[in-house]
Formats: sequence, C-alpha cells, structure tokens
Amino acid sequence: MKASIEKSIEMIGNKLSAHEGSGDAAHIIADNQHSGFISAQDYRKLYQGLGERVHLKEETDILATQPGRYYGNLLVNSPVGASDNSLLLIDIDWASKKQVQYRVTVSYTGKTYYRNVHMSGDDDNGAQGWSWEPKYLTLWEGNVTAPNTILNLVDNIYKFEDVRVTLNNANGEEVRVTTPRSAAMIFNLMHPWLGQFGLSVFQVALKINSPSSNGGTQLIVARNYSNSFTDRWESNTAGFAQIKRIEGVI
Repeated sequence: MKASIEKSIEMIGNKLSAHEGSGDAAHIIADNQHSGFISAQDYRKLYQGLGERVHLKEETDILATQPGRYYGNLLVNSPVGASDNSLLLIDIDWASKKQVQYRVTVSYTGKTYYRNVHMSGDDDNGAQGWSWEPKYLTLWEGNVTAPNTILNLVDNIYKFEDVRVTLNNANGEEVRVTTPRSAAMIFNLMHPWLGQFGLSVFQVALKINSPSSNGGTQLIVARNYSNSFTDRWESNTAGFAQIKRIEGVI
C-alpha cells in the first residue's frame, strides 16, 4: 500500500513538473517523441505547411525572406517589377542558406517565375535573374476556314501575353504558330511539295472582335489566304488552312 501511494505521488510530481511556470511557459513543447503543446512559431509553420500564407509588407525583399509560404505585392526583387501592383503568391524552399529555390506566381494570370540560388563557398554559381515556363490555356477548339467567322473564347484574351494557334495546312499536317497578342494577329505557314518543285503558302489573320480592355472574349477570322508557288504565284481557292485550336500563353 505504501509503495502504491509513493508511486502515485511520484507520477503526480512528474506531471506537475511538466507544467511548472506560468503563461506560455507553463507547458512542455511537443517533439518527435513526446506529446505536448506547440509554440506560436510552430503553429504558424504548421499552417504554412497546410497552405496558409503569411502576408509580406510592401517593399519587403523577396530574396531576403526566410523559407515559407507568403503573399504580397509591391515587393523588392519581384520578377514582375517593383511598380507592378499584382498580387503574388510566393514559395521559398532551401536545403541550406546557400541553396535556395524561389517560386513566384502572379495570382491574376497564373504565370509562374522561378529563381534558384546555389552558392559554393562565397561564389554564386546559380543562374541570375528570374525564369519562367510558358503555360497554355485552351481558349477555343473547332474547325473553321471561312472568313468573318466569329470565335467565342472561354476567357478574355487580354489576360495573355501571346497567342498560339494550331492550323491544319490542308495537307493533313497540323502546325502550331505563336505570336504576341494584339488587336490583329497574323499566322503564316508553308507546305513544301515533295513530288515537284514548289510550295504552298498559307496566311490566317485573326482580329479581336471588340478591341478594348474588357472586350477580348471574341476573335473574328479577318482573312484566310492560300497561294501556290511553282514558276509563278497561283491563287489556291480550294485549300485553306483550318483553324483547329486557339490557346492563350502565359
């Protein structure tokens, strides 16, 4: 009986010692072997890992920021420029303080920039500046040749820097042509003749139907030309390029 009481007192003492102190210091912190409480800093890290982002104040230097998940605008060393007010989603990972990866996504367009810092000793061996990989969003699909056809897009073309069009050159070949987005866009392609000397030349022109900041949801086929070349130019009235797909590029 006496041993049992002494054991119980010892257990109570151990529990009390784990809760000595007051306020935030009154409980033990959880680790990989013991249950317990988490600190305010650990709480923030946990929710960052779950996808919650911490706001960065304006003029915060991205390249001087600790690893984590952030959002903000008008930041120093931003890939979109210090005066661009776009909301940015920022992910920073590192293997050490000298091997760091930055990923910045423009919230409005989804365009993503990358930057790696890899240092050996005091020398920076990583590529300088921001890079980006193009993303293609399908705005329209079909099969159109006739001029003056209106093409309804699933999104506003003004969100995109470039436009890629897939054309069939009437010879069973599909060709993708990219050009900067503008009020009027020209797409050219050629098809060489294999059986004899000559080639066919195709030109498709697409115009934004209502060229304003909020009117970029329709394109119109302004023209669709086709010519053949042997010893002279000949109008090809039968084989026009088929417009198969239109993509916005970010």
